[in-house]
Amino acid sequence: MQTGDDFLKLAGVILVVAGVIILPFGILQFRKEWKAYREFSPKTQKVFVLIEIFDVLSGFPILSTWWMYLSAFCIVMGAILIKTH
Repeated sequence: MQTGDDFLKLAGVILVVAGVIILPFGILQFRKEWKAYREFSPKTQKVFVLIEIFDVLSGFPILSTWWMYLSAFCIVMGAILIKTH
């Protein structure tokens, strides 16, 4: 069914484009959070870094990385739709 496949490829392209557009917002949000924690002591900065690492590795976006997770999700899902259809 060509029409359905074309629609899914178009949806995949839209998801990839949306993910690429959202990615800078995630990076800016992370940088904004990082600047806020620069004012604290080095010990507090280390705690912040550990929390951010946990946030990235846990798969459950809690802090400033949720925009980046949303972007990555859109890009990956769009690429899967394009590749499979």
